[in-house]
Amino acid sequence: MMAISHETADLLSRRAAMLFLSLATISYLGRDTPPSSLRQIVILGIAVAMIGLLSDGIYEFFRGTAGSGIWVAIVGEAIFAGLYLAVWLDGRRR
Repeated sequence: MMAISHETADLLSRRAAMLFLSLATISYLGRDTPPSSLRQIVILGIAVAMIGLLSDGIYEFFRGTAGSGIWVAIVGEAIFAGLYLAVWLDGRRR
C-alpha cells in the first residue's frame, strides 16, 4: 500500500477545496438562470460529480481506507446529487 505524507494530503485537500469552490460559485451565480441546454449540462455535470464522489466514498469505506466519518460526506453528496438531478429532470420537462 502506498503511504501519503501529510504534506501531500494537505496539498490535495487544498486543490480539491478550490474545485468545490468553483462548483459552488457556478451554482450560486447560475441559480436564477432560466432553463437552457447549457444550464442542463452544468447541472448534470455537477450531479455526476457528486455521484462519483459518493461512490468513491462508499468504495473507500468498504476497502478500509476511510473511517466511519466518511458517511457524513457520503450523505451530503447524496443529497446534493438528488437535488441537482431533480432540478435537471424538471428542466427536461419544460
